[in-house]
Amino acid sequence: MKNELATLLLIDFKNHSLAVDVLRTGAEQAASTLESLPLSLSHTVRDLKRGTRSLDLKGLATLAESGEPLYVLFGVTNDPLSPFDEKFHAALSALSIIARGNVRRLVFQTRSPLVLLALPALEQLKRCASITVALEALDDGTHRRHLPHDPLPSERIQTIRALSRMGFVVNVQLAPLLGRNSPESLAERFRSDVGEFVQQVRSVPFHRIYRGGHTGSASAQSTAKAFGFSSFSGAADKFLRALERLSPQSHVRLQGELAA
Repeated sequence: MKNELATLLLIDFKNHSLAVDVLRTGAEQAASTLESLPLSLSHTVRDLKRGTRSLDLKGLATLAESGEPLYVLFGVTNDPLSPFDEKFHAALSALSIIARGNVRRLVFQTRSPLVLLALPALEQLKRCASITVALEALDDGTHRRHLPHDPLPSERIQTIRALSRMGFVVNVQLAPLLGRNSPESLAERFRSDVGEFVQQVRSVPFHRIYRGGHTGSASAQSTAKAFGFSSFSGAADKFLRALERLSPQSHVRLQGELAA
């Protein structure tokens, strides 16, 4: 792979339309970019997209047929699997096209149990694919109060288990964890619900996702309070540390991103 040229594909949705950004780069750099996920910050994505060019589905098909080594991030900042608009069908079409290419690595990010409907294409990419499922809460009650239009945690947990049992590499992104429970109780529930089914757990600081500035800003603190954090600063990382104490010999790789 050293010094080999490759293409990094960033597949997302803008105003409900498929957006495919292509960056010609070295294979090592492309692989490193995917390892540095999540790319939840808008300015991080903007920086990454400098120098990219855009493709439509026809252009994507031509690229897939070229045999060029591909490194793919599917679902950069928006969930590609929404049943309420054309995104879902466009996402399945793009994924089917990519499956015909020389894909070295695919990271598919979603909150939706509808990922199970993409299995025909994902099965073809299983050898190089990982699926990252985002969780903002572990209990349905907390989730319904704050994010009533998103898939419930119980549905996502069942999806994580199903994908893992089918042999897929499954990761979890905490972005962020909601609720007033202690980090220890949340970690215990997480370990019980999905601990054996995931390979990596990544936390993202609350202020890195929700607009409002830095950890100490009044707007960020206000938003955190509305979302139910009893302790805002580093909440997700406190959870990760609690999970590590509970399972020091676990196979799960924990990655925190402590607030600066």
